[in-house]
Amino acid sequence: MSPSERLSRRSRVRKFIIVVFCFPKNISSLVLNALREWKLLCPKGDLGLVFPNGIGKVESYANLIDRGFGPIQIEGGVTVQREAVDAAGLPVLVTVAKYGLHALRHACASLWIEQGHSSGFSSTNRSAHPPGVRRRVAHRSVRCRRAPGLKA
Repeated sequence: MSPSERLSRRSRVRKFIIVVFCFPKNISSLVLNALREWKLLCPKGDLGLVFPNGIGKVESYANLIDRGFGPIQIEGGVTVQREAVDAAGLPVLVTVAKYGLHALRHACASLWIEQGHSSGFSSTNRSAHPPGVRRRVAHRSVRCRRAPGLKA
């Protein structure tokens, strides 16, 4: 099997996994129509990505953080102060975004548990079922921790 055939097969498998496991069965028609419209407008590429960069390739993590997720947090005040060195070599404090993209995964899982979703997408079962959410986010175990600074 040539490298391009492997990539093609891997791409098809990845698309299947995304469609079957990531999209809820009851996806709203509004979201579905928006995705169909975006598919027509987005930059085309060999990989068939849903959200490619401007030339149809995979968007780099640095661009997602530096141009998207970071500025949103800074504008919203979700920041921390970090020590850095200025152009003259002097120490300065800079304001930076507090969270990386992985934090969204944990926030999503926490919200699903808090809202009582048994598998992450079902709204019919209102009893919280962390093992179902654990399987949905592919975690080995479920540990509930209180965020630092929060009182019981």
